[in-house]
Amino acid sequence: MHFIILALLLASCADPSNGGESDADSDSDTDSDTDGDTDGDTDTDGDSDTDGDTDTDTDGDTDGDADWVLDDSATLDDSVPSWPAIANPVAPTGFWGDVDGPRPTNTWWLGFVLEGGDATVFPYPYYVRAAADGIDAGLPHLITAQNSVQTGVADWVRLGSVQTPDSRAVSDWDDLSVTMTWSAAAGTMSAPVVSGMPYVTMIYDGLTPSVGLGGLTGTGTRFAVEEEGVDWMVYTSQEVTFAGGVASAPLTGWVRMAVLPEGASAAILDDHAAAVVRGGHVALSSEGNTGIVDLVFDADGGTPLVMALPHHLSLMADGADVRDLEMDTIKGTATAVSAATLSLRYDLGEVGFSAPRAIDPAMDAELRVALADDADENPAAAGDSVYWAGKDLSKLARLALIADELGETAIRDTFVDRLQPKVEAWLGDDSLLAYDTTWKGVVNSCVTDDVNCDFGQGIYSDHHFHYGYHVYAAAAVAHLDSAWGDTWKERVEWLIRDYANPSAADASFPRFRHFDFYAGHSWTSGLINFGSGRNQESTSEAVHAYYAVQLWGEAAGSADLLQVGRILRMAESTGAQTYWQIRDNSEIYDAPFSDNPCVGIVWNDKVDFATWFGTGDNNEYIAGIQMIPITPASEDLLSPLWVAEAWDRQLETMAENVPADSGWRDFIAGAVAGWDRELGCDMIRSQTGHDGGNTKTNMLHYCATRP
Repeated sequence: MHFIILALLLASCADPSNGGESDADSDSDTDSDTDGDTDGDTDTDGDSDTDGDTDTDTDGDTDGDADWVLDDSATLDDSVPSWPAIANPVAPTGFWGDVDGPRPTNTWWLGFVLEGGDATVFPYPYYVRAAADGIDAGLPHLITAQNSVQTGVADWVRLGSVQTPDSRAVSDWDDLSVTMTWSAAAGTMSAPVVSGMPYVTMIYDGLTPSVGLGGLTGTGTRFAVEEEGVDWMVYTSQEVTFAGGVASAPLTGWVRMAVLPEGASAAILDDHAAAVVRGGHVALSSEGNTGIVDLVFDADGGTPLVMALPHHLSLMADGADVRDLEMDTIKGTATAVSAATLSLRYDLGEVGFSAPRAIDPAMDAELRVALADDADENPAAAGDSVYWAGKDLSKLARLALIADELGETAIRDTFVDRLQPKVEAWLGDDSLLAYDTTWKGVVNSCVTDDVNCDFGQGIYSDHHFHYGYHVYAAAAVAHLDSAWGDTWKERVEWLIRDYANPSAADASFPRFRHFDFYAGHSWTSGLINFGSGRNQESTSEAVHAYYAVQLWGEAAGSADLLQVGRILRMAESTGAQTYWQIRDNSEIYDAPFSDNPCVGIVWNDKVDFATWFGTGDNNEYIAGIQMIPITPASEDLLSPLWVAEAWDRQLETMAENVPADSGWRDFIAGAVAGWDRELGCDMIRSQTGHDGGNTKTNMLHYCATRP
């Protein structure tokens, strides 16, 4: 079935003006809107709002030096959306078991529960798949080419039981893990599959262990086995006798196996073998302008060993107990750390509704002219697509906020008057939105007729991309009219709860539908059972989605949403800079793939220099989809160092050869402006057309607020 869905999705994305993952409008229409920014800056100079209120602090640092801790046992709101309730055409399989609560729809382990339940899942560094009588595991090898890096497992090793179980199902999951349990007449066995696990673990209750290592023979609690040129360590909770990998008796306890990488000491694995991680959770907090993400691993038997990815090591404080044991992954080298918690510290930046610096006075007149030229912008923001309508809404919101910052109150008020009813139309009772009682989420009601409609939105692909534009527009209106924000708060937060819900206690939505705190970025593709797992294309639209949460939190006076949005925005930006933006002398990707300026699509087990909808004649789609939309938040995403290096690889060719009426060139110009302001501004001024969600006003504003 997933091959059919893939084919349909690809067919729906054949038009390069559409993105298969809610990508940018890439047509060459010359929209009169010349601002280009769909995100929206706000007044930071004290100009009054349209409702007469004074603007709040918009530098993003609203928490000062006070500590903030997220209470994930609390809910934003207990309400169930009142949009029409529907049952999703895609029903959960029996592999979900009897676990109550909203189900995750974009997690790395969906291969356990979609269709036949036998697709590979990706806890890193191991790849794992479920079988009828156990779990297969192996370490991947990398295959690097010009336009892709792929991975594969040459030798799978099964950890299971002699008895053939009658059934298997998920028995538990949390922020960092999933547990699969097999049941037989004689007992059960459970495998906690945890992000960053250096061991593969099976916990037995009355079944007889079977390990797919023919050389595993002897009696003890520690075994060293060489199989097909790979060194494995096997550990047991109590003395076990094996013959050819098969235990002599049933076990109530655990068996763990781990690859011993070449050059590493087995003593490292020995020291932590008894520390069995059963699960984990994510805790968010902040200290001043530093956001803290704690990956907490719940272990029995001592301090666990955790495999840290490159971005973890760059964000952890000095003094971490790093061990000399490394494994290759699609995300670079994973390094062993002895710790129950990986504490990641993110600089939250200073971006709020506007940039953390004023408009350059030398560009003030030019910007006002552009705004006047764009004053007639009034896109429909209607139709049957949540995504395309959202881009229209963000376009108007951006113009309203820039007008407010410039003190052009009449133009601002006109844009707000146009924007409010369009936002309300999507939030109101007659909207196309529906509440899916099957998976517990807000979806486009078109899913009842076509599961692939609106880029697969009804089966949970791209929700953060789609709803981020709507929430951004709502945040802009609420910032400029607080009474409106009070009226529509509940419904706006239904959308936020759908894609960025911080609560673990919400009965109507899962927690953090898209963001993977271990991987360091979001996943999408929803309930489609791709062999390569989850993927994400447009990191910049993901950043925009979390930026919208931050701004709504500020406008609505919610400290939790403000801080959650800031942390997610900067975490997504860091993930993009690490795994999408390819630097010179990359430590993540090898040549020849590292000769490309960026990754187009990151999957669980591969990366592609491509998009879902084409490349463009000069690969401009691949670069541009990591830049859309240009907003104040872009400065924390689009690293000037990366842009400078990518300029020498392919961006300069794009700038020279992509037509000036192409919206993709506009996004590249914005990225360039963050590195070389004069060059980027010249590119923006030479544009004759803009993306459908963008305007010259926005692009000039971004240029005018660069350092």
